[in-house]
Amino acid sequence: MILKALSMNPAVLDEVSILFRYFDKIPHPQFYQLLIGLIPPDKRFYPWVKGKKSPFGRKLLELIAQYFEISEKEAAEYATLLSFTENGKKELENLCGDFGLGEKEIESVMKGNDKDDE
Repeated sequence: MILKALSMNPAVLDEVSILFRYFDKIPHPQFYQLLIGLIPPDKRFYPWVKGKKSPFGRKLLELIAQYFEISEKEAAEYATLLSFTENGKKELENLCGDFGLGEKEIESVMKGNDKDDE
C-alpha cells in the first residue's frame, strides 16, 4: 500500500519502480526503512489515480467476448471502436439480437443497465 501511495508522486516514481523489484527479496523491516527514506519532505497532496469505469455493461462485454471468442478486456476495446459510428452501434445491436435478446433487452444492454442476476 505504501508503494502505491508513493507512486502517485511523479518525483519518486522511478525509485519506487526500482524498489518494487526487490520487494520480496529484502526483509520487510529494511524495505520499510527504504520506503520511509523515499518520502519527500514537502507536504504536497498527490491525488489517488483511479481506474476508468467502462461505459459498457458487463452483459454486453460478455456477449462480445463470447461472439468473437476473445477476453472481456479485448471485448471492451471492440465495443469502444464499434460505438464510434452509427454502423458500429447497429452491429452491436445485431450481435445482441444474434444471442436472442429482445428489443427492450438490447436497449438495456446497450445503455449498460444490465444487472447481474447470478
